[in-house]
Amino acid sequence: MDHAGDGVSGLVGGVGVLGLGLRYLGWPVLGALVIAAYGALGLDGLAHYTLGLCSEHTWLANLTIWAEAISGAALAVVAVIWARAQRAEQRGQARS
Repeated sequence: MDHAGDGVSGLVGGVGVLGLGLRYLGWPVLGALVIAAYGALGLDGLAHYTLGLCSEHTWLANLTIWAEAISGAALAVVAVIWARAQRAEQRGQARS
């Protein structure tokens, strides 16, 4: 059995855990940006199409590939928006 992907999956998951940890340790903006990077890593699922076109994958494989890519991109966008809001809030508190 080939377990090469297991290490990569653990590394990607570690990025997400790091982002959450930073957020809860008092680094919310940096944590959100790391979570955005974690979401962007979901776009790596599109690399499956280097192995074969959409028509060469089953409909279920295509569904999961695109679901991973879309949810990763959505997470990245939301995390960046949240980071900007946190940064604006920090600046507002610094002026008070």
